[in-house]
Amino acid sequence: MAAVDISLRHYGHPETRPPDLGTIDLRWRATAAPITTMEQWKSYMEWSLTHFWLILALVLSLAELTSGVLLLLALGVAAALTSLLAFFGASFEWQLVGMGVFSGLLVPIAIRWIRPRFSPRGVAYGTTGTGVEHGQRYRILKRDFDGACGIKVNGDFYRLRVESTGTSELPEGTEVIFKQFDGTTAVVETITHTEQ
Repeated sequence: MAAVDISLRHYGHPETRPPDLGTIDLRWRATAAPITTMEQWKSYMEWSLTHFWLILALVLSLAELTSGVLLLLALGVAAALTSLLAFFGASFEWQLVGMGVFSGLLVPIAIRWIRPRFSPRGVAYGTTGTGVEHGQRYRILKRDFDGACGIKVNGDFYRLRVESTGTSELPEGTEVIFKQFDGTTAVVETITHTEQ
């Protein structure tokens, strides 16, 4: 195997000047020992903890797109603020303390005060199936594409089953009282049967 000239840089000609400070040196070192420790890798690639915190902030913020709870976004902002601590030279231990403090402040703010501003009034997300619907009155709806009978709870359609008769077909517009969930089926009772 032919030896590679160490003076070759990633931008070409051997007589060009060395890269400016702050750029990544991508020289191929054929005769150098392989990189085995994290410190060697870190010094070779010139990565810093500021880069780590910024990448973590980006990943957490992008992951927020899948959840919509604002928790990951709050953690992403906390990681971005922690990158400022790294940039100004704080030790890694103080960066971890800073991440904890920023997370401790931003997560409750995001969940208690910011998230409710994005939710429509009167809709209690995350409460379906906890028992808060018990005894509530609903009107039967027929679904367009398959004609299934059901009720809408917090905007979601649930097929129904009448508790006393076991039937799942009632006329559209019939008023029922919700009893409980059985899997994804709403167990209801007709109002006329309840009043007897």
